[in-house]
Amino acid sequence: AMKTNKMKGLYLILLPLFLLSLLGWIFGFFYISKIADKYVEQDVLLAKEAQKESYYTSTSRLMREEASKIEMLESVFVAEGQEAMYLEKIEGVASSAGVEMKVIAFEKSDTSLRQSIMVRGSYGQVYRFLVLVESLPYKLSIGRAVLEEVMGEEGKELWEGRFEMEVISYLPEGV
Repeated sequence: AMKTNKMKGLYLILLPLFLLSLLGWIFGFFYISKIADKYVEQDVLLAKEAQKESYYTSTSRLMREEASKIEMLESVFVAEGQEAMYLEKIEGVASSAGVEMKVIAFEKSDTSLRQSIMVRGSYGQVYRFLVLVESLPYKLSIGRAVLEEVMGEEGKELWEGRFEMEVISYLPEGV
């Protein structure tokens, strides 16, 4: 009978310990499940953010590539409001060719810019001016080109070139 009393006492001690362990395991399982759910939510949010970042990076790269293409394309056109910059480029070409330049006429229409330009210098300089103007990125049409030998100061031989040019790659506002 003492053995059964000892066994009962042992059962009375082990049963609450077992129940406490079982409750601890159940509590731990639910607690870990809640934490896992929070991690899954965080993982979904992080995946969305990573997707946004990837989209932003690829879009940004595409925009940079397109910006350089647009910049290159814009360099081919003279947009309304940039006529003075265009004339400065022509003056720069004249300076590079070593000729004296004078704009005789300059007019803009809906589709193009027209100008008459007179340059003076040696034959080689006037010819170089014409070559450099044709090498500009703009779509130009030289409608008339007249080269004449003229007498300069102190009887120095000079050549005068008169050119009527049209910038076909002109973009009026609103186009």
